[in-house]
Amino acid sequence: MSRNNRAAAGARTLAAFALMIVAIPAAAALAGDAAWKELTDRSIALYEAGRYEEAARTAREALAATEEAFGPDHALTAKSLNNLAGILLRTGGKTESGPLLERALGILERTIGGDHPDIVPTLNNLAGLYLDRGMYADAEELYRRALSIKERSLGSDHPEVASSLNNLAVVSAKLKKHREAERLYRRSAEIAERALGPDHVEVARTLHNLAQLYIRRQRYAEAEPLLERSLPKLEKILGSDESGLATALEGAGETYAALGKQDTAASLYERALAIRERILGADDPDLAPSLGELGSLYAQRGEYGKAEPFYERSLAMAERSLGRDHPGIAGPLSNLAVLYRRQGKDDEALPLYERLVAIRERSLGPSDPDIVMPLVTLTQLYIDRDMVAEAESLAARLLAASETARVKDHPSVAAVMLNLAQLLSDDEKYDEAEPLYLRAIAMKELIIGFEHPDIAIYLNNFALTCVEREQYVRAEEQYTKALYILEKTRGPDDPDVKSVLGNLLALYRLTGRKEKALEIEKRLGLAPEDE
Repeated sequence: MSRNNRAAAGARTLAAFALMIVAIPAAAALAGDAAWKELTDRSIALYEAGRYEEAARTAREALAATEEAFGPDHALTAKSLNNLAGILLRTGGKTESGPLLERALGILERTIGGDHPDIVPTLNNLAGLYLDRGMYADAEELYRRALSIKERSLGSDHPEVASSLNNLAVVSAKLKKHREAERLYRRSAEIAERALGPDHVEVARTLHNLAQLYIRRQRYAEAEPLLERSLPKLEKILGSDESGLATALEGAGETYAALGKQDTAASLYERALAIRERILGADDPDLAPSLGELGSLYAQRGEYGKAEPFYERSLAMAERSLGRDHPGIAGPLSNLAVLYRRQGKDDEALPLYERLVAIRERSLGPSDPDIVMPLVTLTQLYIDRDMVAEAESLAARLLAASETARVKDHPSVAAVMLNLAQLLSDDEKYDEAEPLYLRAIAMKELIIGFEHPDIAIYLNNFALTCVEREQYVRAEEQYTKALYILEKTRGPDDPDVKSVLGNLLALYRLTGRKEKALEIEKRLGLAPEDE
């Protein structure tokens, strides 16, 4: 059952000091109107009090005052741009923040130089925005610049260097530079612990991120002690930042789930969900990933009754937010469909699988590997209900999907193709059944080997179809192959051997091959058929 991960890059890892609000030096007021200084200080105070909307309005006024006092290309204007962008990042204004930060960076590079320490807050804010947008290479470049400036101006063991190392480690992990990320996290933690003490936010943040890196690398034994050490501190530190605390709890829940500590994971996920419901409201679409995570956890434990309401809420929210046919609902739709199927609620599962197959075929194309398993399950649901026409309508798509299916999906694809071939044969649709039999047998031979007893059963069933089509030579070939495999693997007295012999005898009698029939009659201890 798939997991629903949050869309935001780095949702489980925590970049340090993502919003670096810059105070304007009091002495600067001597150079012009002090109104912008007062507005700037007020916007920072509002921001620190968590009154972000008011802070944003005041920061806009401060920017206007700064531009009027010093002009559009002054370094202090750049700092006002940085402050406004940082506050907007808190209030959801990410689209507007990018141009503000890029303009601020350009001004600072022209006025104070690209290596000046005062440029670091803007480098970090813009890098954090790029990180959130998935522009990892751009973020890495800016974080490296910020780190280099801090090391040169503050020394390599300064605590602010630790925060820059953490930031660079986060983006290095996103770029799959895992060894470098681990080295950076370790160095960051060592510096912060030495300079700030073992209980400081920077130490907890970095240890939390390092734990997440170990989990992604399946180094669970190394991750757990880091998590146990960092999470209680993060809970205290992030207590006033409920969104940040929810993110940390979800990251810990994911970790404990991977470690098999499901009860602990469930408790953490439920706490995170309660926080998000309090912040956003119980019907906010942004709750869908949290609901999906809890549903997946309970489903993996086999607690389907507990998982169901979380999955149903997650799907309902995604549908309200995106629409019933949007590709983005495929994840929650699949989760609920699989859950219904596991509970034997096939009547509820069937329409969900029909929608899922349609959505994925539209969004991914008919040959994408992600279509295969929903198509297989939908076909089997039709077969189970003797919905021959509906199952038959999927035959050509199933054959095409078998060519692009992932290797791990081959057994399921082959099995449902054999079932569909049998259904069509029972309905006397032999021409439609034949390609399914042949493709499924070929796939099975690759999976389990040419001489596996199951191959013999499939050959026997296909031979029966050949008899119905009066393809007697072909039928004899399939029976003979099946008989060879069964006698070799199970011995001459196996019940399936006798079954194939009986079918072969019926074929010889049907085609008037008396000598061949007599041989089998003797072997089976049967009296010769009357003339």
